[in-house]
Amino acid sequence: MTLSPAQTNALSELAKHLYPFLPGKAHPFANQNISFDGIAVDPGLSQFWKNSSKLPAIFQLLVKTLEKRPDKFCPLILKIVQRAILYRQSKGEPITREEIEQLNELVARVGFKIPELHDRSFLKQLPSSVHSGPDKLSVSLKELDQLEKELRALDNLSPQERGYQSEKFLKNMFEIFGMTPRSPLRLIGEQIDGSFQF
Repeated sequence: MTLSPAQTNALSELAKHLYPFLPGKAHPFANQNISFDGIAVDPGLSQFWKNSSKLPAIFQLLVKTLEKRPDKFCPLILKIVQRAILYRQSKGEPITREEIEQLNELVARVGFKIPELHDRSFLKQLPSSVHSGPDKLSVSLKELDQLEKELRALDNLSPQERGYQSEKFLKNMFEIFGMTPRSPLRLIGEQIDGSFQF
């Protein structure tokens, strides 16, 4: 298979993106499979892995796999992700949803799609590097209208009742926007009206 300039460019960006996923070569006492070197052996692509500088070696592995064994390209990427999940988790730097979404875009630019990496349940399990709540929230106009009605209704209440109803309003609003609210907490001589995660 002859690669187009667009594919070569996408593979170059893909190599840079995959660089932090795994070590080039595993530590001698570590699991040798948890490395790019070990990945290449697994699907039978060891002839495409050169023990040189890591980034050029990753790029060559991707290019040669696509040129000589295009049927192995998607399994190679999938295996890299599977092992990177374990490796990065052990380092305390888990693979994020955004990293996989960017990976999917780069793989699409090469001309492929890996269904397992587009699976919504898989993507939802991954932590997000953007702390904006659940995956792509969609708040309906009906929910927004209801929130507005509840907010306006607070004006007609006595101050104490308005305070209690405001707690309920805020908890409901935070739930709708995926901010994981917690109910009010009353301690002796103290009250915490509520909290949320952002």
